[in-house]
Parts: sequence; structure tokens; C-alpha cells
Amino acid sequence: MLEERTYKVNLKCVFCKAKTFQLPYEGYKPVSGDMIRCANCGHSNDYTFIRRIAINKIVAKIEKDFTNEIKSMFKKAGFKVK
Repeated sequence: MLEERTYKVNLKCVFCKAKTFQLPYEGYKPVSGDMIRCANCGHSNDYTFIRRIAINKIVAKIEKDFTNEIKSMFKKAGFKVK
């Protein structure tokens, strides 16, 4: 079932798609508007922008999974689904 799934959001550099960033100190949590530097290419990324991109991708995946789950339930109930 859909409620048993977990989804993980991965932030990626806009320039090189790397998943690692240089943080100023251990335990640092960026806030809206912060610029964080990519550990791979060194470019600064707007935390709010890359977070929004990652969340939108996860929401699209959840929507797709939910649609597939609903279709599966209707098929099991004997309905024809496109």
C-alpha cells in the first residue's frame, strides 16, 4: 500500500547534479535564502531553489505512485481502467 512507502528528498547542485555541499560547520541547517556551496564544482546554489526542485520531483513521484495504486485497486475490483 501507498502509506507504507517512504520517500527521501535529495538536494542536487543545479550546475553539476552532485549531492554533496560544503557546510560552514557541523550541524548547520540552511534556511530560506541561504546560498550553499557545492562540494564538487564549487558553485553557490540557492537553498530555497534547489529545495523546491527536489520537493517538486518527490511530489510528482508520489502523484504517479498514488495514481498507479488507485488504478490497481479499481482493476482488482473488476473495473476497466485506461
